[in-house]
Amino acid sequence: MTEENIALAKTFGFDEEMERTYVANQKLGAQIIEDSSLDYTLLMPHFFKYDNSIAKVILQDEDETVEGEPISIYSLALGLVYLLLRPELYSKKGVIISAAE
Repeated sequence: MTEENIALAKTFGFDEEMERTYVANQKLGAQIIEDSSLDYTLLMPHFFKYDNSIAKVILQDEDETVEGEPISIYSLALGLVYLLLRPELYSKKGVIISAAE
């Protein structure tokens, strides 16, 4: 977890301990799903922007560094529709979802 992520989390009311605990719990849940026989796609959206903006969606493999910015709910919805139409892209993988500037 980078200092930049912690600073951004603070803008949403999370302190460093809460952010680290939240991320650790997410990782544990993801590990349980990955170890199962399910055909899954783990969604890993960047921080949310709570506005009505629509931006180009950036999809990245889970092991990459986030390239985009926080994403609006509307933009996330567009990205999810794309993933639903192309389920083979991230089968048994995690996908980072962010927005272009």
